[in-house]
Amino acid sequence: MELDKAIMEIGEGLHKLFPKMHLLESNHGSMVTRKMKHHGIPVRVLKPLEQLYETPLWSWHNEILLETTFGPIFMHHGLSPNGLKVVKDHGMSIIQGHFHTVAGVQWFQTRFRHCFAAYFSCLVDRDSYAMAYAKNNIPLYQLGAGYLDKRGLPFYVPMRLDKGGRWIGRL
Repeated sequence: MELDKAIMEIGEGLHKLFPKMHLLESNHGSMVTRKMKHHGIPVRVLKPLEQLYETPLWSWHNEILLETTFGPIFMHHGLSPNGLKVVKDHGMSIIQGHFHTVAGVQWFQTRFRHCFAAYFSCLVDRDSYAMAYAKNNIPLYQLGAGYLDKRGLPFYVPMRLDKGGRWIGRL
């Protein structure tokens, strides 16, 4: 039921806004595959994600290395909640998600350049089955979106929510 709802929401909203997109694979996006394995269904019968979600120009990646005028940026779904450690380990700026209660940008100065660790949080439905495991977590999810400007500098925009924690439809 959630998969059907996701396909409908993607088709009516995100796919129209972003007909071509590169996405990072995630633990929630792979839930269908994990459930199939658990129940003994061969994974080879699963459609590729762009067919499953009816988004022919979307492609999924384990990681992405983006070259920008600001410098290289390593993108991964989630390596560590300590993003600055990942910056130091990789020697470049990073963008990650996965850590739903963390959002924003942290800066780190190396000897030769500025680097950042960006947490671009999530657009999850807190009441969904996929997120039920964390319904009692404190702190709550940070709902919002991040983007890079033309130079490769990161910005984070939190979603404005109503008293029930739902997006009000504008930034």
